[in-house]
Amino acid sequence: MKKTKYLFAGAAAAFFMLSACNSGPQNAHDQTIDPSLEEPSTGGDNMHIDYEVADHFLVKHTVKEVPSNPKIETKEEFDGIFYCTEEDKEKHEIDFSKNYVIAVMAQSPDVRTTVQPISLRDSEPDEVVFTYRWVSGSEQPDTTRSSIVLVVDKKHNGTVILNEME
Repeated sequence: MKKTKYLFAGAAAAFFMLSACNSGPQNAHDQTIDPSLEEPSTGGDNMHIDYEVADHFLVKHTVKEVPSNPKIETKEEFDGIFYCTEEDKEKHEIDFSKNYVIAVMAQSPDVRTTVQPISLRDSEPDEVVFTYRWVSGSEQPDTTRSSIVLVVDKKHNGTVILNEME
């Protein structure tokens, strides 16, 4: 009986130690945003825009260059760049009649990086500004290009401006 009690206590301690070592964000989209990085709103000049991160999509291996325009407005254009499993495609279908996509992709697939969104704001005149930063990681053996896909309501239409923070 005592052996069982000690064995259970040892297993519980090992579990808590392992889970504590692995408590950080596992996904770039799970990272918390440092509030000091959030751009301040200045009256009517900038307005926060809500968005959804579509993190089930990956950049196709056939995409060799990052598109010059980060705004994607059609399913055909989106499907030419991104893919996902059929199951995810059905669950996370993007309705391009109501939304558009802002896609930011790493220049090189050789380094594992994540995009940390800082803010998405309406700006005058007719601009949408996406502020983000890259969090670099280690070299990676495969060729999956790091990216982030934001789904934005079309009521916030305008030219998309990317604002990369260091």
